[in-house]
Amino acid sequence: MFMKKTFLTLFLLSTTIFTVGCASQSSNFLTYLSSSEDPLKYCDGEKMDSEEYKKTITSRVTTDTIIDQITKDELAKAKILAATSGQCNSVLEQTDVRLEGDTAYIGQISGWAGSSIVMCSCHPEIEVNLLDIDGINNVIFEGQETVPTAITTPTTTSTTTSETPGLSADKKSIIVDSSVLLSVDNDAIFNWFKTESQLCDGYNLTSTSDRKAFCEDLTSFKSQTRFASIVISPDKMEIGFTIESDTLSPDKVVGIFLRSANKVNLLTNYYLGNEFISFSPGGENFVYQGGCWEGLCGLFIKDSETLTEVASLNNPEYLDLRSVDAEFVRWLSENQVEYKLGAELKQESF
Repeated sequence: MFMKKTFLTLFLLSTTIFTVGCASQSSNFLTYLSSSEDPLKYCDGEKMDSEEYKKTITSRVTTDTIIDQITKDELAKAKILAATSGQCNSVLEQTDVRLEGDTAYIGQISGWAGSSIVMCSCHPEIEVNLLDIDGINNVIFEGQETVPTAITTPTTTSTTTSETPGLSADKKSIIVDSSVLLSVDNDAIFNWFKTESQLCDGYNLTSTSDRKAFCEDLTSFKSQTRFASIVISPDKMEIGFTIESDTLSPDKVVGIFLRSANKVNLLTNYYLGNEFISFSPGGENFVYQGGCWEGLCGLFIKDSETLTEVASLNNPEYLDLRSVDAEFVRWLSENQVEYKLGAELKQESF
């Protein structure tokens, strides 16, 4: 009897081990696609080539995370968190990801100083890995730069808010529902560069062989100029943008497009560090980085409708008196922000 019990015990133990072993072997583990290239090779502020970087994201990495019991939404979030690192990964941890049909939507990511460089490589890492999930055929970045697969016949400005505006593949136009809302060669933008940017003044007009064409020929201007980034207001009726050009790169100018009035407003000079950051949660105000000097910048908050300035941070009368940089952190409410002044975390109400 003792031998029978012992044999039975050993049999059950071996069966359990075999069963567990089989379950382990049949489990599905989280995988993601990565690049062996340094992102800065493609996205360093001067060169911003997301499409070329995307082509390098081909190496499959298998993690030890079992995904048998998670939902498809959870898989999407887990996959892009595994595939990203640094600031890209940090912002994604706090960003909503939702799946609707065959489309993955990435919630709006507020900009920060240097965010365009980070997002240049972050976007393709997100897109490639979400498209790697069975059934996902489209990725849309809400309130941010998006690259549609096709652009059909452009029409005049529309005030529909059914779709979120995005950037055309060549970054020359802001589009919605396959219609062009704003092109980078818009008269207001072209004329601003000619008269206000100082690129076309006096000696600067002849400082390089192609400067005169840039300043006087609309086709040449458009070929050298693009939207570096856009940010969409919550009601989709205001679009903040940052424009860059091959001329004196990586200098930029910040502006806002008011869809209801079909009007472009340029807000800064053409200088290194200028960046449209974000709208307040309800869209009443917006913040951008400007007034930069020697790598140190101020923050400016304006009313989204009237463009009246409601607050300026780190903005002394003489810019060379500025000793630290101001970095936007987050909106605390429609009328309160948190930011860093050097290493000090501060709040401002207005």
